[in-house]
Amino acid sequence: NIGDLVHDSLHKNPFSTGCTHCWREPGFFSQVPLPIGAVLALISMSLKRHQQQLEETLNLLHSVSLERQYVAWQAHKARWDKIAFLTIWLSIVVSSGFAGNVSLGSESEQVGPQTAMQMFLGGIFSAVILSLAFSVVCVCRSLSTMIDAFCCQVVADKSPQHVAHVWNLTQAVLRKASISVESRIFVLCIILAMMV
Repeated sequence: NIGDLVHDSLHKNPFSTGCTHCWREPGFFSQVPLPIGAVLALISMSLKRHQQQLEETLNLLHSVSLERQYVAWQAHKARWDKIAFLTIWLSIVVSSGFAGNVSLGSESEQVGPQTAMQMFLGGIFSAVILSLAFSVVCVCRSLSTMIDAFCCQVVADKSPQHVAHVWNLTQAVLRKASISVESRIFVLCIILAMMV
């Protein structure tokens, strides 16, 4: 029963006489960065000030893309980003199930309750971290598309005054967007450092 398994694992003392060497097992601490990273990601995403900044930035980037008429190009790139992140998430879930079978010494192809629980929790934790990373990628993808569109506009438009005005607007959007994602990038760097 999965409920009994969770109850036993939560109430088992790893330093009791029955499990004196559990914490010395190889791989005992290998899964620790994932939940810690998920908690840091949730904290980063739940701060109201950061949420407002990101929402304002995404609205601003969307209005700029509508004004400069590159929404379809941006949507095409975002579609491939979604597919890439979904593929990464599925590979993490499957590999955590495979690692669970290997660490439990299971030779069968069937997924046991411990492995299923490990896959479930790994899927949740990795989904939280990947959603944080995806929000950063969305902003960065929009910024790179905006810079590409600006470069195309510079080549097409021969008026230096108009190009300078467009660059000033682009620079202001870049500054606002970078401020809105800096804390998320910092959290992602901490998570990466813990996992390495």
